[in-house]
Amino acid sequence: MLRSKANWFLHFIVRFLFRLPYTLFKSGVPKLNDLNSEWIVWTPSLWHIRFMVNDQFIKSLAVYHYLKQNGCNVSLFTKKNIGICFRKKIIFFAYNWFDMYSFSNYASIFHFITSNLEMQNNLVFPSSYEVKLWENKAYMYEMFSRFHIRSPKTKIISISEKLDENSLENLGFPLLVKEEHSYGSLGIRLVNNYKEVFFLLEDQEFRKRNKHLILQELLNIHRDLRVILVGGNIVWHYWRINLDSEWRPTSTSLGSQLEFENFPRKWKEWILDMFSRLNIITGAFDIAWQNDDLESEPYILEVSPFYQPNPKPRFDRNLREYGKWKRSIDFIDFYHKGYIDLEFCIQKHLIDELLHRWT
Repeated sequence: MLRSKANWFLHFIVRFLFRLPYTLFKSGVPKLNDLNSEWIVWTPSLWHIRFMVNDQFIKSLAVYHYLKQNGCNVSLFTKKNIGICFRKKIIFFAYNWFDMYSFSNYASIFHFITSNLEMQNNLVFPSSYEVKLWENKAYMYEMFSRFHIRSPKTKIISISEKLDENSLENLGFPLLVKEEHSYGSLGIRLVNNYKEVFFLLEDQEFRKRNKHLILQELLNIHRDLRVILVGGNIVWHYWRINLDSEWRPTSTSLGSQLEFENFPRKWKEWILDMFSRLNIITGAFDIAWQNDDLESEPYILEVSPFYQPNPKPRFDRNLREYGKWKRSIDFIDFYHKGYIDLEFCIQKHLIDELLHRWT
């Protein structure tokens, strides 16, 4: 236990000592709290130590840098009272500190913020529509159905609705249960029969966190493809490969291997078409093929307008143990340098797209 805490603390210190100066080296020292600026990058708690090692710190400084590079009048806004802004172009990146009230539907806080900013004639990224897709799986699958986004068979049931076995017969078992507001591999369960679903519905903590039960067909897969898009362009991709014989999420924290080659070009236009139907500026698709057969039509598992991209390591050994590499202190092949460089690259694409749309 003590060794684990010591390792966590050491990793935190290394992240702080590297991420802060390297990000500022790439971005330059930003202008702060100038409400005469046309562009506002909202970063409340900017100088809090936990925020400075957070991914949102890097994203925020990256968009500031590229706006400045394009000659835009831009300022970081580090205060909470963003509501004083009218007729501005505002960018912010969601993270859980915005939800100081700890609601189970924490994503609703961002929708409240963006919709009110839009009513004050601000242009906002993410928009009130885009932010509803963030960690709100019930809404996401409703949009998939509306826009004919091909995804595994999914059933969304009110948590108060009486459930019987017949209502699940078209999905079959085993199947996946997804919590309504969750991210990464959290909130995903494999259930093998109706009784396990029933017991889950009886769990009072589960009922507190969820207004809906999301049940989804389980595909026979051992890999999925993460594709990051900005506008009409694919800007990054990688495969996440489950090396275990049993099903489990493909999160790198659970031991998945990554592969950055072999993009399925046959499906490029299909992917771009699915993305364009959602009418969002940027997002990360998780895509899979039944039986891992790339000749069959793919499925979109999920999409998120906020995402953490995985950089490509220099050495193949770090592909095989990617989760371990992310936590390592290897200055020859340093995860945090690769991550910051990749974020700056992706945010450049984002700023190019926003300049195209907003100017």
